[in-house]
Order: sequence, then structure tokens, then C-alpha cells
Amino acid sequence: MTNKDKKKWLLEYRRLEQNIERDMEELQRLESRAEKITSMVSDMPKGSQQGDSLQRSVEKICELKVSLNQRIDAAVEKRKEIETVIETLEDKTLQLLLRYRYIDGMTWEQIALKLNYSYMHVCRLHGQSLSQIML
Repeated sequence: MTNKDKKKWLLEYRRLEQNIERDMEELQRLESRAEKITSMVSDMPKGSQQGDSLQRSVEKICELKVSLNQRIDAAVEKRKEIETVIETLEDKTLQLLLRYRYIDGMTWEQIALKLNYSYMHVCRLHGQSLSQIML
């Protein structure tokens, strides 16, 4: 497996996390909309349009919650896989670098500051760590 393929595999967790965040934002929008629909419903009979709208909103919320739970489960599993692979590296600095990048989603600049290394040295260490990873 090439270093490029290894990076792609490691980045899957961050992508899963981004999708979870997007789904959570969508869930908040749907719940907010459902609350507005609920507040519009009154005791006065006005037809079934508002009730249907509320029902559709609730159905969408339920579907999104199921999907969100599945994504969370997938992300948890992926994180475990990645952490297991990272722990195979003997060098603790390389482990930390990979965790910062692929688990925490930090930029190379942020990692360089955290580790007190230059940007270029962090890039070299990253290449070294990818070469040592066995997938």
C-alpha cells in the first residue's frame, strides 16, 4: 500500500466526523422547524395541512436520527482501527503526530506548534510515520 493510500485510509475518520457534524446541524434545523409547526397548530380546525407537515417533519427527524446513529457507530469503529494502527509505531512522537492529524484534525501548522518543530520537520516526520505504518 502506498503512502497516498495510507493517508486516504487515515482520513476516513475525519470524513465520517464531518458527516456526523453536518447531520447534527441538519437535525437541529429540522427540530427547530418542527417546533415552529407545533406552535402554529391550534385547537381550531383548519384542515390537515399543518398536521401532515408536522408528521413529515417528525418522520424526517426519526430517519435522520437512525442515520446519524449509524454514522456514529461507523466513526467509533474507524477510530478504533486507526488508533490500533497508530499504536504499532514505536516512536511516541510519530504516534502523537498521527493522532493530532487524523484523529483531532489539526493542521500541519498547529501540529508544528504543539510539538515545537518546524513545519518542514513535521512534514518529514509525517512521511516517515506513513512509511512505518503497516495496513
